[in-house]
Amino acid sequence: MSRLGFGGGCWCVTGDFNSVREVSERRGVGSALSNNQYREVEEFVTFLEDLEMIDLPLIGRRLTWFHTNGVTMSRLDRVLLSNE
Repeated sequence: MSRLGFGGGCWCVTGDFNSVREVSERRGVGSALSNNQYREVEEFVTFLEDLEMIDLPLIGRRLTWFHTNGVTMSRLDRVLLSNE
C-alpha cells in the first residue's frame, strides 16, 4: 500500500484497529502471539510504515481494550497522523 491516491496535505485516522504493533501492547490470557498473530502484527506495522503514519502516544492508560475477565487487555484504539 502507498499514499498515492489519498490526496495531499495532512490527514488523521482514528479508531479501533483490532491489531497491536508489538507484543507489549497485549496482556493477559493469550498474550503470547501465534505465528498468524505475528504475521498480523507485521502487516499492521508495514501498513503504518508504507503510509508514513505517526502513531500518537496515549496519555494515561497504555491499553485501551479490557476483557470483562479483568485479565486480558490490549491497545487497539489509535490516533494516526500523516507524516507531513
